[in-house]
Amino acid sequence: MTIQINPDKLASVSGIRETHQNLGKLIRLNRRALDLTQESLGERAGIKPSSICRFEQHGHATLDVFIRAARGLGLPSWALLKIAEDPNAYEAARSLQARYFL
Repeated sequence: MTIQINPDKLASVSGIRETHQNLGKLIRLNRRALDLTQESLGERAGIKPSSICRFEQHGHATLDVFIRAARGLGLPSWALLKIAEDPNAYEAARSLQARYFL
């Protein structure tokens, strides 16, 4: 698992809205790192590109869209959620992943 993250691009979390926005930003960062278009991620994930666009731009997504997008990127949804909640949690997420999921 390689999660692309730049904590400067993520908002400090004070509420649900910031978490949603951070999730959308993480999806965009990782999609671009894999050189995928919204259309190609949509094909991989089985969701509409417009759903990915809305998620990336505004953080609006159903749980289904979030999980499918994460899987389409080959990333665990729990790690993205942890980082979206706490941008400083990247190392903690990597440590947990290494300990329990490898």
